[in-house]
Amino acid sequence: MTTPMNAFNASALGAFIESPLGARGVPGFASVWKFSSAGVLLARYDTGGSAYAIAVDSNGDVVVGGDRVNSSCVWKLNSALSSLAWDYDTGGFIKGIAVGPSDKVYATGEVIDSGTVDAKSGWILNSSGSLVHGFIGRLIAADNHAGASNDIAVNADGDYFLSYDVGSLNPASGATRIDSDNVQQEVFANIPIYGVDIADELEEEPNNPYCYLVLWVDFGDEWLVKKYRLGFGQARNGWATDTAVDVAHDSNGGCTVACHHNGGDSVIHFVDDGDSLEIDWAASTGDDASRIALDSSDRVYLAGKRSEASSYKSVWKFNASGVLQWAADTGGHAYGIAVDGSGNVYVAGERIAA
Repeated sequence: MTTPMNAFNASALGAFIESPLGARGVPGFASVWKFSSAGVLLARYDTGGSAYAIAVDSNGDVVVGGDRVNSSCVWKLNSALSSLAWDYDTGGFIKGIAVGPSDKVYATGEVIDSGTVDAKSGWILNSSGSLVHGFIGRLIAADNHAGASNDIAVNADGDYFLSYDVGSLNPASGATRIDSDNVQQEVFANIPIYGVDIADELEEEPNNPYCYLVLWVDFGDEWLVKKYRLGFGQARNGWATDTAVDVAHDSNGGCTVACHHNGGDSVIHFVDDGDSLEIDWAASTGDDASRIALDSSDRVYLAGKRSEASSYKSVWKFNASGVLQWAADTGGHAYGIAVDGSGNVYVAGERIAA
């Protein structure tokens, strides 16, 4: 099995991270943006480098991960993006971020101390920004080589599921489920996994959480969307028509997938028919999508590549039926996206002159 072309370390970020790091904290620059539910730009913030991942906690505060700048790579901001609550330094860049119980922050990214038993590629911080626990994407015991973690999802119990990549080592890539006691429970190995999401207590099967994965499989460059019942090995599968890179579950047991646009779709919605995941609708932004988020009404929010093909937009909102509601521009490529309870949209992206 070979890693598909145009992949960035098997991450959901894709191959279009182009912006070199420039001056840090320069007034008039931005890497984080806030849009209203109608797509109006409300605020922006500069982390000093490009931002790749973003999440919103229960208080509406915003957590951002990205390039390591001035010994910081994770930042917690207020909802207005007007003040910094705290920052944290893992020692490298961050590619995935999520918020769990008690507003703990789960950050994943560049491997630190690789080749040692202290290797880490993930960190759990409390709501005040203090380290609670460090973990690895996957440890290859023979040489203590840790896998870089690409994406992470956390459920209400504090179980977390992350994807990882360890290059040429065996297993080269996959995903790991770690329980709230930080004990590894399940491993999917030797399958490039680009995005993960976890759904809790669906109405169809209460108390039996599902994990959603997007995978590349070597069957004619096909992309598998898998709904997997944690701890039981039961799965329902669907097939994406384009390079699937991120996934978010909806309120009905289905899911929506962000895709690299290979002349087809940028976003695909799947419904669960009880046996498999079937395509319900698909839409195109004209270019690559990188990350996806859904709100409580199953409206879809996409971050993606800004280009002539995408009409120089980088953020999109679709209704639950796949009808475009609006498109907005950050001025550069958008790499991460989150939405709060009021429908405000937060975007992490390429650092640009605002």
